[in-house]
Amino acid sequence: MSSCKVGRFIVYNFADIKDYKKFPNRVIENKSDTVFNFSKTIENIDLNHIRNNFDDYLTKN
Repeated sequence: MSSCKVGRFIVYNFADIKDYKKFPNRVIENKSDTVFNFSKTIENIDLNHIRNNFDDYLTKN
């Protein structure tokens, strides 16, 4: 580890709710008028089945 990383660790320590005060922020400008939307699925997904048979779900999908 370089001394720069050690110094950053000492100054910033762990992530917490006050990180917005430590680091600068930037405004992200959207130059296009199009908005991204996720596509909706047609099939119903049973989450209990996925949790119980995750390996089967992965091989199928």
